[in-house]
Amino acid sequence: MTNAPKHRAVIFSLDTDGGHRWDASDRAIVERIVECDDLAEAQRIVREAIAETGSHAAASLSVAVERFAESDLAGYIAALNFGAKLLEKMPKEGTYISELATDPAHWAEMGVETPRHLADYLDGCFEREMQKAMMA
Repeated sequence: MTNAPKHRAVIFSLDTDGGHRWDASDRAIVERIVECDDLAEAQRIVREAIAETGSHAAASLSVAVERFAESDLAGYIAALNFGAKLLEKMPKEGTYISELATDPAHWAEMGVETPRHLADYLDGCFEREMQKAMMA
């Protein structure tokens, strides 16, 4: 698994109000990216950046689906639910992140049985939502 993509903790540059700072191309300015083999380490980095700044805009976590065994759908869902759980522990007024269903039977009804299936399903949902937004 040494060549597998790593989990990524992305730390952003913040303005004085705790929001992202933007470059001339309207992209959030990234201070650093930490790639980790260990999901818990990447989560710790994100949690600490948010706690230090008091802003959920301070960091984000990208979970590498390739790091999960084919049979570990529950573990992958738990990793994806990290942001929602963090927001629950460190609430921000006006912000809500829903958790993904954790019941494997729910996902099996949609043909999702592995972490890769779920990643592909969620990518498809995002693509459909972007297409709808462009047509609106």
